[in-house]
Amino acid sequence: MGGADYNGRSRSTFVKQLHIKSAPSAEGMVLTLEGPLTVETVPGLLAAARRDPVVLDLAGVSRADSAGLASLVQLVLDRRAVAFQRVPPEIESGFRLLRGNEVLRGRGAPDAGPAPPLERLGGWALARRDQAVSFLNLMADALGSCARRRRSPRGTLLREIVRSGPGSVTIVVLISFIVGLILALQSAVALRKFGATRYVADLVGISMTREMGPLITAILLAGRIGSAWAAEIGSMAVSEELDAMKVMGMDPRRHLVLPRFLALAATLPCLTVLADVAGIAGGFLIGTTVLDLAPATYLDETLRSVLLRDLGTGLLKSVVFATLIAIIGCDQGFRVRRGAEGVGRATTTAVVASVLAIVAADGLFTAVFFLLR
Repeated sequence: MGGADYNGRSRSTFVKQLHIKSAPSAEGMVLTLEGPLTVETVPGLLAAARRDPVVLDLAGVSRADSAGLASLVQLVLDRRAVAFQRVPPEIESGFRLLRGNEVLRGRGAPDAGPAPPLERLGGWALARRDQAVSFLNLMADALGSCARRRRSPRGTLLREIVRSGPGSVTIVVLISFIVGLILALQSAVALRKFGATRYVADLVGISMTREMGPLITAILLAGRIGSAWAAEIGSMAVSEELDAMKVMGMDPRRHLVLPRFLALAATLPCLTVLADVAGIAGGFLIGTTVLDLAPATYLDETLRSVLLRDLGTGLLKSVVFATLIAIIGCDQGFRVRRGAEGVGRATTTAVVASVLAIVAADGLFTAVFFLLR
């Protein structure tokens, strides 16, 4: 079967001619294409767009194969096409398959201006909506698996418990101890004016159990564990391991999300208790050395002020924080589509989104408990 020569003249009756009409415009020379854009007719298009940058009107293109689509991308990359007009749906769908739709819209062209503000706002809102739906679906699936008492792989569950629990004890205890020191020193500056330094024990104990203990622990694990899970699952998505699991009849959500969610839901409350103890110990050190409080006095004030409901409030927060960290980290991993760059972006997004969600949830908890008291 023949093709078209560089002037667009047909060499065979079986191949329709690609007609190219040129007309000047404000954006530059407009080339209107009529006919098939295939491997036989591509040379005619490349020859017509050889000189000055042009605008391509694709309304008359009857069909386009992969070579035709590739030629449009090449024209943009070579800075010979600055814009496209009246793109048929068939060409848009073909570029979507080739992941070249952004180039087709002119985003790769040097003279293409930014999208209108309203369009960018709408695109941002739609992207956030898709992320929220994906997050809620993943959370519902994980919680539903727990309600239906589905078993997760034991090896993965134990490994993640060790990784998120004992592996995080040192950093959680150290940071919480330092925060306890800071709370005691800062509160002593104000309380010393009123001769009430003994109440430093009350402030440190309540602050650590209600707020600082669960909050610090959750933020540390979001950076240490949530990011690692996003990177691991993202790497599996890039290397097509997730697709292989589906082909083998395995549910990636059950085998990857459920054990991580259960591991963090079990270890984060335990780490929160250690953080509370470490923070109170830091305040105890400052109270008994810098503030000259008797050890018995400090411990008595702490036990008197810290109630069981304060500890329960912190543990309830820690369970919610664990859910947010696990689901956000895994969800970002599942959303990876582009190599190492996508994995790095997912890791960063997982940490930022987890910290934001943790702080927002903590603020909501604080407001609700304040109203209930």
